[in-house]
Amino acid sequence: METLEIRQPDNWHAHLREDQILMEVAPCFNPYGRVLCMGNTSPLIETAEDARCYRAEILAQGVLFKPVMTIMLTENTTPAIIIAAAEAGIKFVKFIPRSTSVGAVKGLRLDDFDRLSKIFPIIQETGLHLLIHAELISFPDGRLIHPLKREEEAVRLIASFHMVFPNMKITIEHASTAAMINFIEFQDSPNLRATLTPHHALLTYEDAFDENDRLINPANYCLPVLKREKDRQTVIRAMMSGDERFFAGADSAPHLTAKKKGDNPPPGIFFGPAEIPLWAQIFEQAGQLGRLEDFTSRFGAEYYGFPLNPSKLVLMRKEWELPEEDKNGICFGWLNEKVRWRVMSKTIGEE
Repeated sequence: METLEIRQPDNWHAHLREDQILMEVAPCFNPYGRVLCMGNTSPLIETAEDARCYRAEILAQGVLFKPVMTIMLTENTTPAIIIAAAEAGIKFVKFIPRSTSVGAVKGLRLDDFDRLSKIFPIIQETGLHLLIHAELISFPDGRLIHPLKREEEAVRLIASFHMVFPNMKITIEHASTAAMINFIEFQDSPNLRATLTPHHALLTYEDAFDENDRLINPANYCLPVLKREKDRQTVIRAMMSGDERFFAGADSAPHLTAKKKGDNPPPGIFFGPAEIPLWAQIFEQAGQLGRLEDFTSRFGAEYYGFPLNPSKLVLMRKEWELPEEDKNGICFGWLNEKVRWRVMSKTIGEE
C-alpha cells in the first residue's frame, strides 16, 4: 500500500450553497483545514452580519474545517459596508460581475469603472483582498463575447484596476486561460495572485460542448467555461511552477443532478470526495508530486495571512471511480479516467 502525506490543505474557493445542499455537501470539505466560503448564496452575503449568520449556518452542520467568510461586491455595496466588514475581521470581498455566474444578479459590470472606483479605494485602504471572477460578458456596444474569450477580454480591465490601485490585493479566481496566467506572470506584482482549479487542469471545452457550442455534458458546464488544450496546459504549467502567485482554489460548485440535467442547467463542477485526490493525480501525472503541498497547503495561507495547518493529511493510492452523483442526488463532474488516490485520514500534530 502506497501512501502520501501532506500538510492539511486549504480550499480558497468553494461554494457550500445553503439549506439542503449545504447539509449534504458540508462533510465533503472536512479534509480541508480552511474553506473560503463564497457568498453568492440566496440571499447573497452582502454585509458583515450576513457573513456572521452564514458562518453560523455552516458551523451548525458540525463541520471539521474552519469557514473563512467573504462578502459580495454588488450594486448595494458602499464604503461603509466595506469598512464594517474589515472591522468585523472579514478579509475578503468577492466580485462576480453581473450575469457571469450563479448569484450574480446584483453584480456590477466588470467595466463599470465609475461605480467600482468608489469602492476600490476603500478595499485598498482597509487591506481586504478583492477576489475577482474575471470575465467580461459583452462589449460596451452590447455585442456578446463568446464564453471562450470572456476571461481573455477581461485582462485589460484587470490591468487597469491594478495600474490605478496598485496596492489593492487582487486574486483572479479560477484563472483558466493562457492570457490571464501570462499576464499575472508578466506583472510580477506582490498584489496579484490567482487560484487554479482541478477541472481547468483536467478537462477541455470539448468535454462539455460540441463543435457547434451545444452543451453535451452538463456535469462539466462551469463558468468560466473549460478552455482549449493550450490553456489547459498553461494552467498545469502554472500549478507545477512552484510560483507562490498560484495556489489552490477548487471552485467547488455543487448542484443537484436533477437541475444539472434540466432544461437550463446551472454552471458549476463539483468533484466531492475526489477533489483532493485529483489534485494529487494532476501533480503526479506531471511528475511534480513534491510540489503539491506548497500549492494546496502553503502559498494561499501565507499570502492571506493565516498560519499553516499543523495537521497532516494521508492519501492512499487506490483506484476508484467517481459516480455520476452521490446518494443525495448531488451531481459530480464527469471524468474519463479513474481517480488514483483516496483520502484516508487526518493526523493531528503541533508545530
